[in-house]
Formats: sequence, structure tokens, C-alpha cells
Amino acid sequence: MKLPDSDALSFLGRPGDIVWNAPAQFYDGWVPVWAGVGSGRMPSNVARNSLALTLDHVEGPGWVSVWRSGASFVLEDLNSSKPDKSSMSMVAGGHGHYNWAFEKPGRYHTYWRATARTEDGQEISSPVMEVTWLVGPDSAVDLPEGTTRSDPITTRAEDFDGRTGPGAEDDSKDETRGDDELPDQGTYTYAAPGHYDLSARTDEQGGVSTYLHDESGQKDVERASNSVVVPVPDSTMTSLHPDGPMAPLATLGKEGTRVWGPCPSSRTPTWSGWV
Repeated sequence: MKLPDSDALSFLGRPGDIVWNAPAQFYDGWVPVWAGVGSGRMPSNVARNSLALTLDHVEGPGWVSVWRSGASFVLEDLNSSKPDKSSMSMVAGGHGHYNWAFEKPGRYHTYWRATARTEDGQEISSPVMEVTWLVGPDSAVDLPEGTTRSDPITTRAEDFDGRTGPGAEDDSKDETRGDDELPDQGTYTYAAPGHYDLSARTDEQGGVSTYLHDESGQKDVERASNSVVVPVPDSTMTSLHPDGPMAPLATLGKEGTRVWGPCPSSRTPTWSGWV
């Protein structure tokens, strides 16, 4: 990945630098790694908001960065070369999809540890767990050529223009809903902070149905279509800008356009996804 001319990803390097990035999103037909960070539900004796994940250390040819972006931010959570980015807080029962950036190709042995605190103040810690990343072509990770199946690289990262991409053209359309398209009056479930996935499944007759998989409570619940309201208050509103944290969302409209969206950087977010 070639870093853009804007400063949106300045925590990864200077404009024009090349880093190896496993994306958290689907780009133009390329299926991402989708490496996430998450946690199960915690016992009742674990203090709320005390759960944390620590990147103890990394053995490899360069640094590792774990970062994410949303409606109004680009945020680096972890970086093996920055002491102040060695640990990230987690929400019990939640998970997120992250970008994983690597300074250079090669083998990276990453070592992780989870910590928490009980209600009576006792510190608890998991054993250290190793996760190995093979970054780059087989030749960079000491494997015989052809060992790893992959799509061919048709355009080198170095050949991309840092000025192109989000915001290059304005193809926005007015899709304002009319009164006749509003939801029917009735009783709806108000989405509490937590994780939700819009899901689909097929039946024995080959039909397809959708539902909302709700993981916000003590037990998972399947919500029927058109039965849940997701709160998006004015506190989530921000304005688009071609530079800085908002640069990746420039395709949503012209500079200054207001957008609303639940922010995953909050300690009590509503994670909405699909599976």
C-alpha cells in the first residue's frame, strides 16, 4: 500500500512510503484478511471496562501497526515500535475488524497477552500467545515459490498516484426518502451498545431470509427484519474533509457535507456489520 499525499495515515509513515497492509474492508473485488480483535463475555466478577489486550513484543523485520477507520476518525490502536501503543482496551462481548500494517515483508512473530481486573481489585492475566504473520511473497518468508496461493499483482503499489482515490469525483445522488417510505408505526427494539450483524441464510427450499444477529446482551438473539432501531444521534455528526481523519470518506460527498454514524472509537459503541 502506498501512503496517500494527505496526512490521513501519517502514523504509518510519510506520503509515498510503501507498507504491507492487510485491510479490514472489501476493496474492488479483493477479499481481505479480516483479522479482528474481540472478546467473549466476561464473568460477573470481572470489573467493567477493565479488559485490555497487550502486544508484548514482535520478532520480525520491522514494526507492526493495528489501526482502524470510521465515520469521523482514523485511529491507530497498537504499534510495536511505540511504547504508548502497546495496549488497547476492549469491550467484553464485542469485536472489531482492523487493518494490520507491516513495515517490511517477512515473517513476524507477534506475542499477545490479555489482562483484566476483578471487582475486588485483583489483577488477572492470560498466558502469552504467539501469532505468526507471513507478509509478502513466498520468497520473503523462506517458503518455496508457489507454496502460497494468491492473486497476481497487476499494478505495483509504487505506481499508484497518491492524489487519486476517495474524493476524485463527485457522483453523489439525492436519495432522500419520502414520507411514504418511512417505517410503519409500531414497537421496535432499541439497539443498545454492543455488536450486531445483518445476516442471511437459506432454507431447505432454497429461499433466502435475513435477520439481525444481536450480541449486545448476555445471550445472542435473532431479531426479525424491520424490528430494530439503531440510534444515530447528532453527537455522531461530523463534516467531510479531503485531508486528515476524514480523507478516506471523501467519496460520500463534497467537502463540508455533514454525515452521521456510530463511532467505534467510543467506549460504548454500536458495532453494526454483516456476515
